[in-house]
Amino acid sequence: MKRLIKKMVPTVTLLVTLMAGSVSADWFGFNSRGVKGSGDVVTEERDVKPFKRIESNGAADIYITVGDELSVKVTFDDNLIDLIETEVRGKTLKIGNRENYRSRNGCKIEISVPELERVYLRGSGDVLVERLEAEFFEFKLAGSGSLVAEGTTDELEVRLSGSGDIDTRDLIAQEAYVSLSGSGEVKVHAEESFDGSLSGSGDIAIYGNPADFSKSISGSGSIRKRKR
Repeated sequence: MKRLIKKMVPTVTLLVTLMAGSVSADWFGFNSRGVKGSGDVVTEERDVKPFKRIESNGAADIYITVGDELSVKVTFDDNLIDLIETEVRGKTLKIGNRENYRSRNGCKIEISVPELERVYLRGSGDVLVERLEAEFFEFKLAGSGSLVAEGTTDELEVRLSGSGDIDTRDLIAQEAYVSLSGSGEVKVHAEESFDGSLSGSGDIAIYGNPADFSKSISGSGSIRKRKR
């Protein structure tokens, strides 16, 4: 447990820094459009059907714990919280908003789920995944948001398009595939094999020293093995 806490400190610090920056996004106010938040923050638990995948559109900060009983909690201004949608379609929990809003309080969503196989983020939000254990897991990010995860998986697939950041150094994968298009940054841990494709000025860092290593680069970016 002490080892896990030590490993997560830089990861959580990075996420908190990124979250502080995300609050300035248009989704959270500081512009003249949308419903203005009251400033009074409340927490609401949502009644949702079972799901294994999460898709978020926007700038909400999402905290996911894997292995616990299913629950979804939304924390936001009391007059804006009903604008946040949490709807399950098929196997996917879709998170979004019904209309524009303005608030100096970031929207926080806490999710507990027994099993998770995919997270897709579109926008400038931030996602933290803890205690993940999976045979296969996929991260997909389009935009300027961030995804951070810890746990274990046999196979990991990461796709990043844009200027965002994906940090899975503490998600120990046996095999990892990464596709990066843009100026973003990806960090992964692969024990056995790594296959990476990069187009643009972004960077991919690989930890774990996999023996099977393949990379393809188009642009000024880099794909490199790193040591902790």
